[in-house]
Amino acid sequence: MDLRGYYQKLRQLEASLPEPCVVISHDTSDGGKAGVRTEVPRSIAAKMVTDGTARVASRWRSSRRRGQGFSGRKTGSQAGGGPTGGGEPDAGDGDSVL
Repeated sequence: MDLRGYYQKLRQLEASLPEPCVVISHDTSDGGKAGVRTEVPRSIAAKMVTDGTARVASRWRSSRRRGQGFSGRKTGSQAGGGPTGGGEPDAGDGDSVL
């Protein structure tokens, strides 16, 4: 692995990202779910994108994420279930998740 190239790419990407940044996860071999949106500092977002575990959300998706609050979880009454509802995976191509 070319460490110099890796860290150069990491620094360039970090400089181009907004603070804070919303990322959308990819499937990972260690059990990571695809489509989970998370708001992270741009240094972590740059590392996740460089490592291939996430992609940067569009501005529209980022603004929707910030409107939901940091955790993105629904309360029990909103989820229709117990006290903690799960976050919704992102379909990646439309407004609604089926």
